[in-house]
Amino acid sequence: MRAAILLSLMVILSAPELARAPLDPAEAGRFVAAVSEASGAPGALPIDAPGRIAFLAESSPDLLARHGFTPERWRVVGQRMLAAYQAQRFVDQPVPAKPKAQPVAQPTPTHWERAAMLAMAREQRADLAQLAEETEADRAALAPLLPTLHGLMSR
Repeated sequence: MRAAILLSLMVILSAPELARAPLDPAEAGRFVAAVSEASGAPGALPIDAPGRIAFLAESSPDLLARHGFTPERWRVVGQRMLAAYQAQRFVDQPVPAKPKAQPVAQPTPTHWERAAMLAMAREQRADLAQLAEETEADRAALAPLLPTLHGLMSR
């Protein structure tokens, strides 16, 4: 549930950037190289930690410059890389069907509660499908970097 909410938020925040040209594979490679370098520092957080991309933009302008990024471009590429990475994870590993649970003594949801839950599930599936569609070109640039990028993410 948290992942779906996070993805929905990422779609909303990065929608203007997703409409632009696909990520350049060379730029994606430079991003991963910069993140790898920053991750070597003691106590470094994973790149997908909240605020990590913005923190690097503010705290390490020399690192960004060495890899050819301005702070603004770093944020844009970072958002798009994370969105593409998350979309690729969901494309590769769709949400498994929920196993039948043993009945638990819980109040039966009302018609309105059930309708709200079904609507939310439909919206989340639509958001995931939209994210997958919007990041398709970016995911192509990201594909050769996935093993390295996966190692830089939180576990």
